[in-house]
Amino acid sequence: MKIKNIYIPPGYIVVALILVSILAGSLLLSDNNSEQDTQPPTLTVISKNFTMYQGEQKQISIEFSDNTNVTEATLFYRKETDVNWQSTSILSKSYTLTVSSDETKNYHYYVTINDKAENGPIGDPSTDGSRFYIITVLKNSNSDDGENIQRAVFVEEGTATWCSNCPEAAEAIHNAYEKQDTSFYYVSMVEDENQKANDRLENAYNILGYPTVYLDGGYEVLIGSQNIIDNFDSTLNKASNRPASSIKLTLRSEWNETREELTNTIYINNFEDSTYTGTIKLYVTEIKSQWSDVNGDPYHFSFLDYGLHQEISISSGENKSISKDWNPSEKGFNVVKENLWVVAVLFNDEKQTGYSNPTEQNKEFDAYYVDATTASRVTEGTLPPTIGLKTPKPFYHYIRGNEAKNKLLSTTYVIGKMTIDSNVESDLAVEKVIFQITGKRNNFSAEITQPPYEYIWDQRSFGKYTITATVIDEQGRSNSDSIENVWAFIL
Repeated sequence: MKIKNIYIPPGYIVVALILVSILAGSLLLSDNNSEQDTQPPTLTVISKNFTMYQGEQKQISIEFSDNTNVTEATLFYRKETDVNWQSTSILSKSYTLTVSSDETKNYHYYVTINDKAENGPIGDPSTDGSRFYIITVLKNSNSDDGENIQRAVFVEEGTATWCSNCPEAAEAIHNAYEKQDTSFYYVSMVEDENQKANDRLENAYNILGYPTVYLDGGYEVLIGSQNIIDNFDSTLNKASNRPASSIKLTLRSEWNETREELTNTIYINNFEDSTYTGTIKLYVTEIKSQWSDVNGDPYHFSFLDYGLHQEISISSGENKSISKDWNPSEKGFNVVKENLWVVAVLFNDEKQTGYSNPTEQNKEFDAYYVDATTASRVTEGTLPPTIGLKTPKPFYHYIRGNEAKNKLLSTTYVIGKMTIDSNVESDLAVEKVIFQITGKRNNFSAEITQPPYEYIWDQRSFGKYTITATVIDEQGRSNSDSIENVWAFIL
């Protein structure tokens, strides 16, 4: 069979060669671009820690992006008692988790993604499960009807480290708390150690003086140490018997060792016949405070920070849960998890008129009464040691060791030798107490390993000094107290 020659015009050959060159160049450029993709994808888990009831479905939601495209997105999850992780694709950016009606265990989960160039994997909160988010599973019980809710009163104690009358009031409040003849929780708002405590007292309550106690958001106010000692119990009982909305709070506080942060979850049940609106606050406190009062005694339940501050609206008969992480290091606090105590408080949104000087009805403020409160200790265990300087005290003077309160000068001064005394409290054995006296001209220090933990300051000293006392227990946990601007004249 003879094949005829086919004539192709030269112009067509040129066009074909150009098309082939363009195609080859495009493929080469595509390969080069693929090889040059060094930008990793980004991943954010939207849902983070959350809660759900038995028999409920909820979505785990994520967001991701990449300069080309994400090719892998994997959700890893397990029950808290399981060793192995289950996995499933979450390229759709969401996954619906179903909890059985009889489930009693919480869930853990984390997410990883990768792109075509394998610039990952990228994980949130980790790529290997060493860190994870927590899904808290709450028992689905309809046994509550709201009629048997035992409401506790919430007490905010306005105090300061320089206040000479405050310790007596604090003792009366704490004694009542330990007896619990009337159910209540309280927090110590130390105005000169914590700016948010100061803001609450000065701006929200328009405080007149210290000590002042605010019950249930300003429903009752007591000012002055003797007034608090004489009338706290009766005023507490009055606040306990006032009408309040039928709302139940349940609080769960969990410490994550890996992330070294606290996850607080608050469950709110509305037994009212209508929608409830208000503000939920979580007061993160220390059971035994790192701060000491003027007598060197540590505060109880001293306020550190708000773990949550959020307006809420909850329908009649609705159960709602809110979860929020609190990272102490990000907030500038060095804490011991066994020492953390969280108080959940629900303030209603109806504004009342309160007075920080109720006798004269002045120092007016907007009061939002408390309808529900509860509290939770983060974890059991021994408390850290505390130390407070008993002498010298702020705004006192010492002449050859004799103590008296200054009436004219707002400073502390020492004439002649004196004993620096401390109050040490520790669940574990004390390894040592270190005293440091620091001045512009000279410094002194000493380590004391046996009680009494005191130091005789008799070295030649002249000028302004800072005195610091530090306690260290057998586990290496420490705490310090100091006083600045101590003027000394010791010859």
